[in-house]
Amino acid sequence: MTAATDPARSGRARRLLFLFLKIVVTGGLLWIALRDVTIGQLGVRLAGADVGLLLAALAVMLLMALLAGMRWQAISWLAGAPLSQMAAQRGLFIGLFFNQTLPSSIGGDAMRIWLVRQGGATFSAGIASVLLDRALGLAALAWVAVLGAGAMLDAGGAGPWLGVVSILLGAAAICCLMILVWLGGPAGRGLDRRTWTKPVRATAQAARRLVKLRRLALLVLGQSLAVHLLLVAAAALSFAAIGASAPVFYLLGAVPLVMLLAVAPISFGGWGVRETAMVAALAPVALSPADSLTGAVLLGLGHLVIGLPGGLWWLATRRRGGAET
Repeated sequence: MTAATDPARSGRARRLLFLFLKIVVTGGLLWIALRDVTIGQLGVRLAGADVGLLLAALAVMLLMALLAGMRWQAISWLAGAPLSQMAAQRGLFIGLFFNQTLPSSIGGDAMRIWLVRQGGATFSAGIASVLLDRALGLAALAWVAVLGAGAMLDAGGAGPWLGVVSILLGAAAICCLMILVWLGGPAGRGLDRRTWTKPVRATAQAARRLVKLRRLALLVLGQSLAVHLLLVAAAALSFAAIGASAPVFYLLGAVPLVMLLAVAPISFGGWGVRETAMVAALAPVALSPADSLTGAVLLGLGHLVIGLPGGLWWLATRRRGGAET
């Protein structure tokens, strides 16, 4: 009995430790972001925000989610876990909800994999559909950052360094995808030998199929870039709503870099990371810490609002006892 319960207790202890560390990280980063900003300054900006522009930002973020769902639906067929458009959209929104409510920003990906498995797909196919979708999304985020590299290189302070980082990340994204496609061919056969590497092999094979279907590849690439260009537009609208003047071309580089950092599973839903990074990234264009922090908070709240339908969809799915594909 002791041998059986000790691993379970050890697992619970690790989870509690990670949860505690994430609480500490989230709180610590929010404290850093608030060092030069008072709660009153933040409250005044939030209370005085232009409601029309905030609604426009939410509409843009909703369009982002719809495009992301369309991309995942196309990728799911290539990965051998075919989803209908409705099932893909439902899974995407449920994933967005859990990204904001679970301690890790990758919790939504785990939920998407679970939903695909409920539809009858293999574990490897489910992981492959989500991994490739995530990989293409992150790569496109890096490529959008490259579009703003010029404005960052011309900025003062840390701007040029951020521009260089954007260019390097864009190049790294290309290299990583090339390696992934390469592993989908004969060179990656060794990945089939181990259970834990089979999902990587399945992801690589799906990426290789995508490259061979040029029209579909261009469509998926266009959807991926459009999603993150819309993210920058939502950020610009959020800043405009509080009367902050943020150069659009600079935001093309800064916002993707901030969101790439926010994806790291070290805080709750990216909170703290996003706010601290936004304040630092926009300092070179002389945007005040109060404006930068408020804009980041509005983006975070926007993600929460857009994810709410996913919570309702999840409850409905649980009541039906399964997911439809």
